[in-house]
Amino acid sequence: TEGESRVRIIGVELIADGKPIYSNSEVRFIEKEGSSAVYPLVLANDVRANNGASIKVTIESKNESPMKGIVVLILEN
Repeated sequence: TEGESRVRIIGVELIADGKPIYSNSEVRFIEKEGSSAVYPLVLANDVRANNGASIKVTIESKNESPMKGIVVLILEN
């Protein structure tokens, strides 16, 4: 992450083929530059994303200064 303000993650959603297949509303905070938040998940074996997949992360901050970060999905067998 980069920015001067504390970021509050209020939701994470994984969407496959246009349908939400995972959702987590556990609130996590990113306090400082370079910090991270991890949301481990286990998917059923029959989940497919033939037409694509996306991750939606909902954040909020009390400071209006610009923020940026990277969202990564790590797949393991």
